[in-house]
Amino acid sequence: MKKGTIIIALLSIMTSVFLYFYTLKLPMPTSPNVPGPAYVPKLYLTLAVVLAATIIISNWISRLPDKDVNWERSPFVIMGIALMLLSVFFINLLGYFIVTFIFIIGMVLLMGGKLTHAFGASFLFLTFIYLVFVKLFHLPLPKGTFF
Repeated sequence: MKKGTIIIALLSIMTSVFLYFYTLKLPMPTSPNVPGPAYVPKLYLTLAVVLAATIIISNWISRLPDKDVNWERSPFVIMGIALMLLSVFFINLLGYFIVTFIFIIGMVLLMGGKLTHAFGASFLFLTFIYLVFVKLFHLPLPKGTFF
């Protein structure tokens, strides 16, 4: 039984249940035959609880011994989490496209990729997002306070 896996699955269940109750505050559907704005989040959160419970049950049934944790890569995990938190903090300040461009480059380099691949992945991803969400769906993305 892997304790870390079970702890993460339990945290996922607790977070999903908390967010599920938060979706109860979303507006109700305007028509009985049309799903409301809370339908998809509730569906995803329910699926997350079911999958996390499946992970717990399968780990409990298999009863595999714990393996030693490889702590050599832990600084990369911490830097990845820091990069995500910085992205969330700066998205309203710098805008979605600038922050996401820097974030993707940083994550690709953090995972050992080449700089040219990082620029290519960032450019392709942002081009796709721009064409689909901005041009096709006309959804506004955060532009930032400087722009």
